[in-house]
Amino acid sequence: NSKLIILGEGKDKTGLENLVKKLNLDEKVKLLGFIDNIQEFLQISSLFVSTSLHEGFGNVIIEAMAAGLPVIVTDCKGGPKEIVDYGKYGDIVPLDEVNTLALKITERLNQNFDKKISINRAQDFSIEKISQEYLNVLFNE
Repeated sequence: NSKLIILGEGKDKTGLENLVKKLNLDEKVKLLGFIDNIQEFLQISSLFVSTSLHEGFGNVIIEAMAAGLPVIVTDCKGGPKEIVDYGKYGDIVPLDEVNTLALKITERLNQNFDKKISINRAQDFSIEKISQEYLNVLFNE
């Protein structure tokens, strides 16, 4: 009963579009491309999955957590592992292990999730908290 919404652009988009048509999944899978403001999608979602091969910090992961979503990230270089605190606040799956990813998605969709876990973690990256941490470092507090 799930639907998949894929936001973003990539070199595999045409191949994915063809696969969706081939498998007759037009009603279940939507490839929407790049979206400036993803808030409306976060509000209607049950889960956020980031399958990046590499990621700087991953602001979108924080946005998803702030919306109270459970998150799954790939074990890529960059910030996603830190954001989920190495598995404490979200699931990490190995790169290129699609079966593991599929199992984790199914598992998460079938579990109850306390939104406060993600919301509280997202607050760790708020402007107020991060600014105070910078000030503490600068002034040796």
